[in-house]
Amino acid sequence: MTVHCRKYRRTEQLFWPYSDMVKWRINQSIQRLTIKVLQSQLEESKKEVSSTRKKCAELEESLKAYKASILSTITEKLGSRLALEQAIEKFLHKTETVDLAINLFQKMRNALQQLKN
Repeated sequence: MTVHCRKYRRTEQLFWPYSDMVKWRINQSIQRLTIKVLQSQLEESKKEVSSTRKKCAELEESLKAYKASILSTITEKLGSRLALEQAIEKFLHKTETVDLAINLFQKMRNALQQLKN
């Protein structure tokens, strides 16, 4: 029986038939391709995670800016409300003063009319 070197592979002192060697090489190729595919998927996932983190950071920044604008608006509204309340108080104080002046003027007019009579 003649042994052809090309058709047999010696591994750990075992002789494999040619078909088993082909199967082994195919399996090795499949494993390498699987590893490459998994590595590319891992890289894509890393990129997606990175972009998601960037988007999250941008959203957090916009949320902070939105909160700050809301707080400033509320502060402005409260400040304008306080200013309005103070203006109303001043106006009421002035109207009380005007009412007092009118009453005083009416009393003086009544007193002058009584003097004329």
